[in-house]
Amino acid sequence: MITAPRASVSTYSKDDFEEFAITYWKVRTEQEAKDSVISILEGRASGHAGKNRRFANLAHLTDGIQIHAKPDIYHGARAAKLDSAILNKLNDLIVPSQTDGLVAPNFFLKVKGAQVSAVEAERQACYYGALGARAIHALHSHKQEKPVFDNNAYTISATYCRGLLELYATHIASSGRNLGVPEYVMTRLGEWTIHANMKSFQQGLTAYRNARDWARKKRDEAVAAANKRQSVHKPPTSQASNVRKQSMSNVKGYPKSNAGIQSGNSDEVQSRRKSTDKGVTERRAIPERPKNTENRAVD
Repeated sequence: MITAPRASVSTYSKDDFEEFAITYWKVRTEQEAKDSVISILEGRASGHAGKNRRFANLAHLTDGIQIHAKPDIYHGARAAKLDSAILNKLNDLIVPSQTDGLVAPNFFLKVKGAQVSAVEAERQACYYGALGARAIHALHSHKQEKPVFDNNAYTISATYCRGLLELYATHIASSGRNLGVPEYVMTRLGEWTIHANMKSFQQGLTAYRNARDWARKKRDEAVAAANKRQSVHKPPTSQASNVRKQSMSNVKGYPKSNAGIQSGNSDEVQSRRKSTDKGVTERRAIPERPKNTENRAVD
C-alpha cells in the first residue's frame, strides 16, 4: 500500500533532493525543520488538512488530566460531509477544533527538532494515533448494536526527527483487563532517512503520500457508512435535504460525560513494547489514573 509508485514523487529531480539535503544540514531549530520538510512531504495543499491546531474540543482520553494534542499537520473529513445529528452526538470524539471545519482526523504529522529525542516523537505519534483511532471507532460504532472492534487500523501517524521519517498505524482493541476500556495499539510501518540519498528521499515521500491517501479513503468510508446508518434511523422531515449544509457554528457541543471511549495519553500512559512474529514493533497505550487535573498542550 505505502510503497506503490507515485507520479508526483517521480517529478522531483536530483537537484531538488540535493537542495533538500543541503537545507537539512543547515537546520538549527525546530521551526526551521518544519519549514524545510512539511512542504516537501505534503506537496500540493489540501482542503482536508489543518495546521498547527490545538485539539481543545476533544474529550479526555483519561478520567482527569487533558493533554491537548497539537500536530503540525492533520487531515480530516469536511464537517459538511457528515450528518449534523452525528456531529451533535459525537462532537467531542470526532471534532478536534471548532475553527477548521474538519472532523474525524486520522492522519497526523509531527516534526521535531534535532534537540528532541526520537522517543518523544514516538510518544506523541502514539497519542495522536489514539485520538484518531477513537474518532474513527466512534463513527464505525454509531447506530450499531455494540461497539465495533475489528482489530484493523484506520489511522496513520508520521514523525520527522533528525532526518528520519517514520510512519505508524494505530488500531483500537477491546481490553478485558481494564473493565472494558479499550487499548490503542500502535505499529511501526517503516522508516526512511530522507536526507541520505535520492532513493530514500523518493521512497519516504512515496510512503508518506500513499499513507495519507489511504487514511483519507478509510475516513471517507467511515463517514459514508455512518451517514447511511443515520439516515435509516432518522424520521422524515421537510428539512432533510438541508441537514448537511448546517455550519459548524450551529452544532451543539456534545455533553461531557463518562460515556466517551477512554485511553491513555502521551505523558500519562504506561507502555509495553513487543515484537511480533513479523518483526514489526507495537506500542500499547494503557490508561493510568493521573495525579493532577492540569490542562496543557503537547507541542
